[in-house]
Amino acid sequence: MNKFFGRYDVIIDEKKRLTLPAQLRKKINETTLYLTQSLDGDCLWLFSPEKWDELIRDKVEKNTDLFSDEDRSLMRRLIGHSYEADIDKSGRILIDKTLCDLAGIQKNCWVIGQLDYIEIWDAERYLQYEESGKSKENVAVTSRNISNRIKRDKGLD
Repeated sequence: MNKFFGRYDVIIDEKKRLTLPAQLRKKINETTLYLTQSLDGDCLWLFSPEKWDELIRDKVEKNTDLFSDEDRSLMRRLIGHSYEADIDKSGRILIDKTLCDLAGIQKNCWVIGQLDYIEIWDAERYLQYEESGKSKENVAVTSRNISNRIKRDKGLD
């Protein structure tokens, strides 16, 4: 599976169709992808069928419990808002109006490769996320955690 990376400026047309950037589209060997709301609700996530099945099978099904309120909430967000998005001959996917509304997607978007999946952000919302400081805080914490794991794995802790 090819990895997705980069940030691309994209405009969603009035019919809520988004043209996938050519650089990403050439790495997609599918005609149907899976689209859902991100867990934080700030953007949309786009998966290949293979990665979607892996996420659902290995992460969600194996680690959730039908009798848990929290688990059901996660499943509603991730699975309840998901649908198959067919890529048309022009390389576009139709984004459900409800998903656009949930993620605050208007017209100007950023499509961001995230290795195994793609994020679709309203451009203004992404800038607000960056300006909020949340992104910098998360990067700092995650960098420390990765550094600690690397040191531990090398016996340097």
